Amino acid sequence: MNEVAGPAAERIADLTWAMTALGALVFVVFCAAFAYALARRRSDEPPTPERDRHGTRAIVLFGALIPALILVPLFVWTVQALAALDPRAARPDLVIEVVGKQWWWEVRYRDADPRKVFMAANELHVPVGRRVELRLASTDVNHSFWVPALQGKTDNIPGRENVTWIEASAPGVYGGQCAEYCGTQHANMRLLVIAEPPVEWERWAARQRQPAAEPPDSMARAGRDAFLGSACALCHA
Repeated sequence: MNEVAGPAAERIADLTWAMTALGALVFVVFCAAFAYALARRRSDEPPTPERDRHGTRAIVLFGALIPALILVPLFVWTVQALAALDPRAARPDLVIEVVGKQWWWEVRYRDADPRKVFMAANELHVPVGRRVELRLASTDVNHSFWVPALQGKTDNIPGRENVTWIEASAPGVYGGQCAEYCGTQHANMRLLVIAEPPVEWERWAARQRQPAAEPPDSMARAGRDAFLGSACALCHA
């Protein structure tokens, strides 16, 4: 399993491992009971009320009581996990729009002050320990935002805004991937989430808000114009 680096991914991982372990236990018990039933010599004795009562108790025990003891706690645990993963459960510290496009990610950092809004591509920089709300959309086909170390999958759908959240517990670089087939370059539609201490993130954001530097010479300006005037700029940033 991928590294778990945030509270959302931790909840998903804990529930997944618990369901896997319980499923394996139930499978082993079922196989043992089935093998016992096959190996047991069939009795030629006629049925009696006492034997019927034993059979009824076994059906109630193994068909209702034990499954209830397993499924009810799992149901409660699942509901609690879903409530904790709800993006409305807490107020975010930062809001980022992530727009899926064939075959790259447009990232817009929102702010109450329009002068502080800026854009990036294929990378999300987030401050460690801060809850980041992600507003997901698409301009062409269905995509799916997925960073396994931080959160489960959430779809980017044209004409609709889905909301999820991430929070990194420690600094690091966490890989993400479009998780829904979106065309010939789907496998290359990757992204990085770069988590850094809040002070460093503030410095990075301040640099991103500065105007882009002008090319220093005519050759660099010609390269910029060629890049912006071609189809390369549709995918590369």
